[in-house]
Amino acid sequence: MGFSKELISRRNFLKLAAASAVGLASGKFLAYEREGEAYFEPEVWHPNFDQIKETQIQPSSQSFSGLDGKYQVGVPGVVKMGEREPGQLKRPEWPREILAQPVRKVKTSRPEIALTFDDGYGYTSDILDILERTENDDVCISTFLIGSVIQKNPEFARRVVADGYEIANHGATHHTLTTLSDEGLRQEILGDEQIVQSVCGQTTKPYLRPSGGTYGQREVDVAADLGFRLILWSVDPQDWKLGADPQYWDRDAKWLEDYIIPNTYPGDIVIFHYSRYSTVLALQPILDGLRGRGLKIVSLTQLFT
Repeated sequence: MGFSKELISRRNFLKLAAASAVGLASGKFLAYEREGEAYFEPEVWHPNFDQIKETQIQPSSQSFSGLDGKYQVGVPGVVKMGEREPGQLKRPEWPREILAQPVRKVKTSRPEIALTFDDGYGYTSDILDILERTENDDVCISTFLIGSVIQKNPEFARRVVADGYEIANHGATHHTLTTLSDEGLRQEILGDEQIVQSVCGQTTKPYLRPSGGTYGQREVDVAADLGFRLILWSVDPQDWKLGADPQYWDRDAKWLEDYIIPNTYPGDIVIFHYSRYSTVLALQPILDGLRGRGLKIVSLTQLFT
């Protein structure tokens, strides 16, 4: 899912701010328009560490300083094995030649698929509540977090980790990576890593999902140099469009079930978002339907293991 971006004048900004009750700040802004909502971020973004509490993090053998030298990048991630018992997996530590290979689907002989959730945080509690049901003890998801959103809603990210689910990198501001300079690209990736580490005490490495799935060789190389591998998807119901785009008004929770359940196979990476109630309504039937086909829903780490 991508944001549309445009520079807006002060006059238009005032109109939009009045309509959406968004406070006015000085200077130029980039307008992010998504699903009928307007988001404003400074043109030049820098991590605001005053808004987040620093976590004491033990450095690992492959750690190095973050942008401001305060944080260590490379803290091992702990991932549960799709069960409430304390089974754990260590995230992969791929060499650069593997990191430089984007992934849409994993070749596997096991009946496993990865269910991933992206930005759009309207129904986080509803979805996590469903996943925490007893009948879903065998389910583990992977969530791609946006740094600027986590700064405003740190409890959500902490709950994802506390519930044993996997966290991954979706950029500091959800910028389209191909529009950034090399330094901007590094800041987008490492800025998210720093914020998530400071909030959750865990790394997002080695998983990076580019905003909108947009990338080129430059983005692959920069990400690999920083220790990240691009993770895309093979099954996309475009659930974030439901109820937002007139072309998709005839699609509902039942449509999501009918699309996902028969079209998902071992090794698939499914992309969902937290932003639509239709996803909430469809989630439990989808989990049950995938199980009925003999598929196990696991973290990215388990799928790669």
